[in-house]
Amino acid sequence: MEQEIDSPLNESIPVRPWVRYWARYFDLTLFGLFYVFFTTLFFPLSFFQIWDYLLEATTPFLWVFSESFLLVFFGTTPGKVLLNIRLLKTTDKEIKIAQALSRSFKVWWRGLGTGIP
Repeated sequence: MEQEIDSPLNESIPVRPWVRYWARYFDLTLFGLFYVFFTTLFFPLSFFQIWDYLLEATTPFLWVFSESFLLVFFGTTPGKVLLNIRLLKTTDKEIKIAQALSRSFKVWWRGLGTGIP
């Protein structure tokens, strides 16, 4: 059962938590692949057991900054584009970096639980 929210344009928009979840999962996976690739490219001997844990712990945190950058400059992320999700703003103004960082940190803290399973 989908919930609906009222948009600033008085349109009824369905809330799709699973679609948002899969978009975020896609974004984190894609970011993780690039992060691991470039890390091993520049530090080839660093793949020891502790390094794996460090990468797993830092990937969701570093995604906060990458997501904020994408939201400010492009207004979306690859996962949101793939699953046709868009951010609704109450005004026609562009999203500011402070708003994007605040949003991403809240999702990281509350939504992802800082990446701790």
